[in-house]
Amino acid sequence: MHLLPLILLPLTAQAINIVSSNDDGWAEINIRQFYQALTAAGHSVVVSAPAENQSGTGSSDKTPTTLTEPCEFNSCPSGSPATGYNASDPRLNYVNSYPVTSMKYGISTAAPPFFNDAPPALAVSGPNVGSNLGLAVYFSGTVGAAHYASEAGIPAIAFSGSTGSQTAWNVAVPAYSQVYAQLATKVTNKIVASGTPYLPNHVWLNVNFPEVSTECASADDFKFVLSRIFSGLLSADDVETCGSSRLPTESTVVGTDGCYVSISVGWSDKTDAAADVQAIVLDKLGDLLEEEAATLLWRGEATWVKLRWVSVPESKGGVLAEREFLFREVGLERWLNGLDLEGKDVATRIEQRRQNMEGRRLKLESTEGTGERKMDSKSAKGDKEIMRYGNDEKSPLENVSNDDIPYSDSDDGPIPESAGQIRVALLRGEQTRRVLAAI
Repeated sequence: MHLLPLILLPLTAQAINIVSSNDDGWAEINIRQFYQALTAAGHSVVVSAPAENQSGTGSSDKTPTTLTEPCEFNSCPSGSPATGYNASDPRLNYVNSYPVTSMKYGISTAAPPFFNDAPPALAVSGPNVGSNLGLAVYFSGTVGAAHYASEAGIPAIAFSGSTGSQTAWNVAVPAYSQVYAQLATKVTNKIVASGTPYLPNHVWLNVNFPEVSTECASADDFKFVLSRIFSGLLSADDVETCGSSRLPTESTVVGTDGCYVSISVGWSDKTDAAADVQAIVLDKLGDLLEEEAATLLWRGEATWVKLRWVSVPESKGGVLAEREFLFREVGLERWLNGLDLEGKDVATRIEQRRQNMEGRRLKLESTEGTGERKMDSKSAKGDKEIMRYGNDEKSPLENVSNDDIPYSDSDDGPIPESAGQIRVALLRGEQTRRVLAAI
């Protein structure tokens, strides 16, 4: 058996009773690593998971039956009873049926003897081998098990990871399995630390980890983003956070470079919970999400822009900090900090393009005598028909002579890409604007 380094998993301030399941099987390495991580954190954990891989079985449920072939990875022999446990650790239970059935058995039968006949305080499922994003939640057994628990009155969290394949519990532990166990324990501990009720009734969390790679190699490399399961194009507003009332989809979050973990708030029908419920979860997750002031909200190709100034919460000093954040192109008229993807001032470049076009139009009309504007008294030198803003927000509008309009016959170059809605909570408006303007 390979134990997680205890130094990475300090005891949580509050230890609770947890039932654990999955759809990859009781002998798959991810659930065993998670079991060890939660136990090392001080929790009392009982595993109740399928005897075999039951991926993709959703919310299926049937009475367990005697095994007609060995459990996965030969972890129990053919002919074993419908339910059983590990002889060396009776907290590890198999159920020869679906994930939902396994979770049901764990809640009602396997776990209570270890919890002084009390029900589990929390249910966890996974980490699944492979992501469970969007429509996959309807078919995932990992999600199905968590969903069942939430409907049975037990707050539940489903965890899934992009990296890995079906792996036996008794081989050298892959790095990804350790990382996912640590991340799942971090989320679990945060929910536990938030106090009871750990989640609202009928709510379950869908947590998806991105790939473990050289850039995302340890649990400390990952950041957590509140997300939604499905696109919200036809839905009511989400909880307002970071200046927006629309959360990014979990597929967008996990598919973005930068080690982002998605946390979606699921409801009893396996869709997204309403904004008021999301708000409760947002509050419980607290500073687990505060590390990232930017959220991924808009359609378009993702482009990394380095060294952007963002605000740090007052609880962490209330200062401005430089960090890499993801910008998304959302069109010319949408930007929050006034910078394009090259760090140049968008407004200045757009105004220069507008003036170039206006200058060429006036020159064309004066030379060809076409259009409504001709070289007459209305367009003579010194006329001031064009307005522009001053150098700062306190400056008045200025009149500009037509002849003062700079223009070029050359191509204007590409339309500047908008920095597009980087979602930053600005703590000190005037000070922050001055800093941003100086970048």
